[in-house]
Amino acid sequence: MAGPDSSEQMKTIRDAVHGDIDFTDDELRVIDTPEFQRLRQIKQLGAAHLVYPSAVHTRFEHSLGTCGVAKRIIDQVRRNCGGGAVSREDERVIGIYALLHDITHIPFGHTLEDERRVFPRHDNNPERIDHFLRRTELGRVLERLGARRAVRRLMLDHRLEPGGPTFHYDIVAGTICADLLDYLERDSYFTGLSQRYDERVFKYLVVAGGSLAVNLIRRGLFRMDGLSETVNLLRMRYVLSERVYYHPAKNAASAMISKALEFCLAAKRRRVAERALYELGDEGFLRLLESGPETARYLAACFLSRRLYKKAYMVSRRSIPTAERFVPYHLDPGKRAAAERLLARRLRVPFRSVIVYCPSAGMQLREANALFRLEPGARPRRLENNAEIEDLKRRQERLWKFFVFLDPACGDRLPDAGRLCEEHFGQRNEILGADRSPGAC
Repeated sequence: MAGPDSSEQMKTIRDAVHGDIDFTDDELRVIDTPEFQRLRQIKQLGAAHLVYPSAVHTRFEHSLGTCGVAKRIIDQVRRNCGGGAVSREDERVIGIYALLHDITHIPFGHTLEDERRVFPRHDNNPERIDHFLRRTELGRVLERLGARRAVRRLMLDHRLEPGGPTFHYDIVAGTICADLLDYLERDSYFTGLSQRYDERVFKYLVVAGGSLAVNLIRRGLFRMDGLSETVNLLRMRYVLSERVYYHPAKNAASAMISKALEFCLAAKRRRVAERALYELGDEGFLRLLESGPETARYLAACFLSRRLYKKAYMVSRRSIPTAERFVPYHLDPGKRAAAERLLARRLRVPFRSVIVYCPSAGMQLREANALFRLEPGARPRRLENNAEIEDLKRRQERLWKFFVFLDPACGDRLPDAGRLCEEHFGQRNEILGADRSPGAC
């Protein structure tokens, strides 16, 4: 890849979170492709707008913001480590990759890929990555820019060459990275949560041992302020998980959307269905569900009118030491569907009326694996046995909750559903007042 021309004109785009962001001509060519513009139609937080009405920001805005933050990280790394730490060619490929780190997202992607495992993850799906990077106008633009191979390697291998440094990937999508530093503020802002990080966090970032790291040493002394600000980032991430990403009403809405798609998949070939989503935004996806079988149309109508399914049964880490016994309901769609059918039959309600929701048992705070420079000149490593970080990791794991949701049209069966679930899953219902009156939420 050729380095950028110093005389190249920049275009400034105003962002609600970061203010003015400058983009190069090459970056603008990427932004102007139909595939990138499609991200305007995909909400960053999926169904969260049904809980937080202003959470309608998109992956388009997030991708622009991630690119802007990546450039700030590069500028600071050069100040901390010297101008040669990130070359102009490195900067060019990092900027393009930052724009495209979410290009393979489909509507409600995290719901369909991480929560109900209908499709493989967007960032671990070579077929989908190749579709966007090789068979589209975006692919042709990247080929002309000489950037396609580099972007593909960063997406699949997290480095440009086998055994090479990882800082290109780390800056964009590692642990303490541009992706995180954008969505922490963006998601907080648009959900109305009053939390921000100190801009000084950028001053701690260095490239060491080929990786991006947080430098906690200055003039031979430990930088407690650097550690405190890193912990603050993890705390922000936990608060968003607790109040937004794993909100029960959002989970119910997400489960409804996923089950509607599963009804469509039962009527069509899986591969065709997945590829059909590559060109769709949220509204197009909902229209697709509305053109599906009656069961999918019903769930889509409930979603669009916010008739969200109600909690009939819940188990959390408060009452069980490990989620291992529930893991099959996350990993095995067949086992999940079998439980839904059995419960629906015993409740004498339609199959569409019962949804089992089981997130991954991991629920890990990935950002806690950040690399730190703890000694002058030493290779960066993870920080171990820090009480605050370990506490946040444990709290994140305790956010895991297993739900059974019931159609509000069957509200009179909620108490019976809770009792049947206790019998079927062999665990007490944690919903307070499980013997509630008909129609209670």
